[in-house]
Amino acid sequence: MEHPHPLIYRTLTVAAVRGAPEADHIEILCLPSARIFRLNRAQPDFPQLLDRLQTAAASGRPVRLGLAHERSDTIEDVLA
Repeated sequence: MEHPHPLIYRTLTVAAVRGAPEADHIEILCLPSARIFRLNRAQPDFPQLLDRLQTAAASGRPVRLGLAHERSDTIEDVLA
């Protein structure tokens, strides 16, 4: 997906993927940051990004999370 601004990528290990089906986002818990990031269901490439995050959580391999800015908690891209 094309982004209107350059993303900042952080390499993190996905510890857990959680979220209620009725919620508008999924929560992604990452290590070593101990932060909770959000993946919005309204995102056009939500299924692909969620799959990458779930695969990373299962394998324990780090991924690169694309964020709009350093303090953002919203995931805009995932590079496996």
